[in-house]
Amino acid sequence: MAGTTPADSPKDAWLIRPGRSIGTTFLGEQQLMVFAKFGMQSAKAGHEGDTAMGHSWIVWSGKSGHEIDVYTVRGPHDSSAHPEQFVRQIRIESPSFHTAGGLRVGAPLESIGQGLTEAKIPSKTIRLFDNRKTGIAFEMRLNAKGRWRCFAILVHPKGRGVLEEYLQYQAYE
Repeated sequence: MAGTTPADSPKDAWLIRPGRSIGTTFLGEQQLMVFAKFGMQSAKAGHEGDTAMGHSWIVWSGKSGHEIDVYTVRGPHDSSAHPEQFVRQIRIESPSFHTAGGLRVGAPLESIGQGLTEAKIPSKTIRLFDNRKTGIAFEMRLNAKGRWRCFAILVHPKGRGVLEEYLQYQAYE
């Protein structure tokens, strides 16, 4: 898992790197560093996050209403001997972020590419497509015209599926 490194340029602050980072938030980064960047989590009704047994979903809502969600776990061995929390997944809803190939929130299902597997989640209105090999997943929702569009992008460790963590996928419905 990658550790924290500074963005190479201002435009990198909006770059999604599968299996590595979204903007300036990196997989493997200490939770305290994330709090230093974003402050304490949002307290928006229904989106307070969730913390249990050394695992946390932390949610921030931006001025535009888009969220950034960070999933952390306790230490490399998940024990009280390693109490630090480290980032394992990052989820964003803002179309300002993009991959090197230009994929962003709002993209149609047809454009998200090859190598994706649909993950089984308990939802009729959300579909989740994952590229386990590269470490990126796309949350798709139906828009007003009945077309599947990307609503959120998640980055997770390469070689692990987006649902292979100690969490249940929260269908933000």
